[in-house]
Amino acid sequence: WGENNLDRYANGKADICKRTKLDSGKVAANKPWMLLVGEPPYAGGIIGGNLVVAISGFEAKYDQDLAWDFLRILTQEIAMVSFGNS
Repeated sequence: WGENNLDRYANGKADICKRTKLDSGKVAANKPWMLLVGEPPYAGGIIGGNLVVAISGFEAKYDQDLAWDFLRILTQEIAMVSFGNS
């Protein structure tokens, strides 16, 4: 795969989320016509509110699970900083 490909896949998944406002896996599975040429048709990009997290390097299911875990941690940290609990 190579590191550059992983970056390209993760960035592509993030682009899908930003453009469609949907998780990349949902687009790939349920709305593949929304994918642009060259975008990776894989899960691993998620959107939560205005935050997008995209991970690549494992099987798509694990990319997706890790992205959700990271988003949970990120939103908790943002909340702690916002409310002065850091």
